[in-house]
Amino acid sequence: MAIKGCILPWIHLHGNMRGEYKACCFSDSFSNKDSLGDNTQPIMDVWHGTPYIELRKSFLEGKIPKQCYNPCFKKDELGVYENPKNNANNFWKHKEYLQKTLTPPPPPYIDFRVGNTCNFRCRTCGPASSTAWIKEGKNLFSIQGKKEEQWDNDLFWEGLELIYPSLEVLYFAGGEPLVLEQHYKILEYLISKGKTDINVQYNTNLSILKFKEYDLLDLWKKFKKVNLWTSCDGYKNVSEYVRKELVWEDFENNVEKVRPYVTTISSVVSILTIYSMPDLLLWGKRKNIPVFGTTLVTPSYYSLQILPETEKRNILLYYKSFIENNKKDLHMSDIRHMSDWLKYMKGELPDKEKLSSLFKKNTGLLDRNRNENFTDVVPQLADWYNGLTI
Repeated sequence: MAIKGCILPWIHLHGNMRGEYKACCFSDSFSNKDSLGDNTQPIMDVWHGTPYIELRKSFLEGKIPKQCYNPCFKKDELGVYENPKNNANNFWKHKEYLQKTLTPPPPPYIDFRVGNTCNFRCRTCGPASSTAWIKEGKNLFSIQGKKEEQWDNDLFWEGLELIYPSLEVLYFAGGEPLVLEQHYKILEYLISKGKTDINVQYNTNLSILKFKEYDLLDLWKKFKKVNLWTSCDGYKNVSEYVRKELVWEDFENNVEKVRPYVTTISSVVSILTIYSMPDLLLWGKRKNIPVFGTTLVTPSYYSLQILPETEKRNILLYYKSFIENNKKDLHMSDIRHMSDWLKYMKGELPDKEKLSSLFKKNTGLLDRNRNENFTDVVPQLADWYNGLTI
């Protein structure tokens, strides 16, 4: 039996920072109607509820749910192998038998975004996902933000009591999980239950290793396995530009301190980082740490797909030269990853002119507010950027 569509609706619960359940963290959200439930409902009622059952039916019938098209199935069409669906199906292929039922047992894999507290202002983020973004979001873009603590109510803890015995993988992301107190409460809850035979995974900016009375290294020692997908978008000054408040030297030092737990360096591949990714990849080679790049889907004005064909050709030539000059240091998997980014770039988005104008407008607003300059950081795209109109 081969997995039909995507295995995640049979093994995975994702709750976003607004308290809504989604197919996964990558799935598009077109309206509140796309929610599979919310945190005012008991967790198992959501898991066995009509929206989840209909999502499972869609995959079994060979239909693509609209929220899943852009992040995964569109990438399939472009020949991009590395996408969330394929990665999940490979990792969880031993659970394919669960697709025989529409009401599977409690999920072994949970990802609850327990709040949006964060100490970074990444350019591809915003106030909904980072409290550090709230002031800029309001002043520059008239976006109202607030602190979201959506997963600390009685229903959450009652639900966790039901599903923790089946838990195999617990995933934390942000906000920034290492500055979210609820994250530490969940770890301590599992420790108190003796449920430490699990894989605790993180997407983290790794800016701190101690929080209040908590010492992460002491907590992590209690669990069977800990994987860190440490985030930095691009290399050195590019990453500092994209991920405001990141200090490259501090990031590098913290990576060394937790080296046994670091699984990958995770990066978002976008207009901002495409020319810097090869340098990050080589840095990872020197550290013996894989670099994993995910092509950006949203916000779409940062997508590689809005670039004109002349710039796309320049990027292809840049990567061709990079691979030729560094082939002795590159593994086939590195070349495959880069090939995936370039395949995705070849796609086209509608309203490219509108999105390009939005890119220049928003980049300019942030540059002026942060005393930075896109063309200083990504000089390869200076002519394109300077030629854009708002």
